[in-house]
Amino acid sequence: MLTFLEQAILDRAGGIVRLQVEFGRLLRTAIDAVIDSRQTGRLTYAELEKTEKTYIGTKVEILFRNLIKAEKGQLLDLSIEGVEVDIKNTMGRAWTIPPEAIDHPCILIRPNESTARCNLGLVVVRETILNPGRNRDGKRTISLAAQGSIRWLLRDAVYPKNFWQFLDQTSRNEIMSARGGTSRMVMLFRKVQRTPISRTVIESVAQQKDSLKRLRKNGGARDKLSRDNIVVLWGRNDRQLIEDLGLPLCSSNEFISISPRNEDERQRLIEAGHLTAEAGFVTDSLTTPGRSENMRRIRSANTLPEKTVRSIAHRLGFRFRLHVPDLPGKPDLVFPRLGRIIQVHGCFWHLHAKCREGRVPDSRRDYWERKLLRNVARDQKNAQRLRRLGWRVLTVWECETKNLDTLVSRIDRFLSGSG
Repeated sequence: MLTFLEQAILDRAGGIVRLQVEFGRLLRTAIDAVIDSRQTGRLTYAELEKTEKTYIGTKVEILFRNLIKAEKGQLLDLSIEGVEVDIKNTMGRAWTIPPEAIDHPCILIRPNESTARCNLGLVVVRETILNPGRNRDGKRTISLAAQGSIRWLLRDAVYPKNFWQFLDQTSRNEIMSARGGTSRMVMLFRKVQRTPISRTVIESVAQQKDSLKRLRKNGGARDKLSRDNIVVLWGRNDRQLIEDLGLPLCSSNEFISISPRNEDERQRLIEAGHLTAEAGFVTDSLTTPGRSENMRRIRSANTLPEKTVRSIAHRLGFRFRLHVPDLPGKPDLVFPRLGRIIQVHGCFWHLHAKCREGRVPDSRRDYWERKLLRNVARDQKNAQRLRRLGWRVLTVWECETKNLDTLVSRIDRFLSGSG
């Protein structure tokens, strides 16, 4: 039963890769719709009332049914190929199962706003997997011991994060305390640069129906930002420029701000008509002790980009070993049965030529140049040795992990043997 339903869901969603991408967008849409920042002024899930949190489950149910093009069931939430299936969403640890779902399959959904990770699974609800206690509606929870019987389609998968959840409280307060929509927009794009910002976030900051009006020129935020040489680019109109500048790719509903840090960036923005010829660029603002502290905090293994790649590979159904010591350079992800390796490189530490983060700092330049070039030479040597041993190697850069759609497709092609 579960194998049949899993395949039916994957077929209807367009495959595992498309399911992960679209399911993630679905969760972000459902949660943001209930938060409704533009109307309520609230920014995160934690600010919702208890009854509103419950409604997220209904919203997820409707959007998931639309995603897989399923009909509403007669008894339960939906019907897949004639099979009645219930849907249960929880933002906590336990799913509550109604009496009518017993002996029926159930889709289990669990997003976590604190980590921007989610689970999607299938289980046939039996009396034996439920805890004995009931709530006032007669609903029971799945026991912790029985959760091993869940068939996971997505486990700990990345989904689009709540922008405000991962922004420090000081910056959040500075943005939202500014008087007037335009002033808040100016503060937003000044404080958060080189990071895609969605239209939903802009609406929550502008707090008006025509939120983009606050971003336009002729008196809008762009005019005020331009005085400080801050440019706002739009994923729909400025896609090529965003790519040329080495910024994270933006969708047609996302914007990104940038202050030029060097002459190359300044010239590109001038040529595109976003800056005047008199505009300067922002120099490195960190002190030597400040930079040293930052460097000490950076780990060489188990970094967030590496964990993102691991999650994608795992969700695609591939199994791997980590940091194998008997291979040159202790590669990040090793797929022994496939003869393939994925290396996840930080753009700064490995001098990513196509990324603006892959540049040598101006302070102590001789020291950093020697250090970083040694890293690059070691990378090249290890890659050559691995290829001589018969391994195929894919390098994923830190900046590339910010565009999940493209990255998932690229990893899938590489591991499936088509790329």
